[in-house]
Amino acid sequence: MHIITSVIKLFNKEQSNRFQILIFLSFIAMILETLTLASLFPLILSITDIDRSNQIIEILNLSFTKKIDPIIFFLILPLIFTLKIIFMIYYSHLKFRFIENVKVYQSNNLFSYYLNKEYIFHIQNSSSQLIRNLNEAQSLGVVIRHIMEIILETLVLLGIVIFLFYLNFSITFYS
Repeated sequence: MHIITSVIKLFNKEQSNRFQILIFLSFIAMILETLTLASLFPLILSITDIDRSNQIIEILNLSFTKKIDPIIFFLILPLIFTLKIIFMIYYSHLKFRFIENVKVYQSNNLFSYYLNKEYIFHIQNSSSQLIRNLNEAQSLGVVIRHIMEIILETLVLLGIVIFLFYLNFSITFYS
């Protein structure tokens, strides 16, 4: 947790706002991931056992009529997965653009800091050490990417567990 707060302190105001937007989009990604997993269960049951699938669909509150045809699931399922894929591509694009923006911003800040230092500073410090510091500023992007992945995967896991508790509390809790 200390690492996350340390990295967030390095963000400027705009980057902090974008990070919050990415966290919000992570919640939407969690909902879509859970929805796609939840949609597979009634589909498989509707293929194998029509009576049991109607019971499960009624439990999930997905039923508008008493009799549900498996063809409806075959039509809705690709739509759900397509929506999820499009959103995840957009989310990944925003996430990687954010990471690149932070890397460039931090490298430029460090570079301008070095450029504005006195001549004595450059005499006292090795140029290889300064270049190494500039290159290590790029590794901040890797840390941010891993933080974002941990947040997303934790939210997806949380969404699946909540869905399983909603579906059948006793089996989920005691398994």
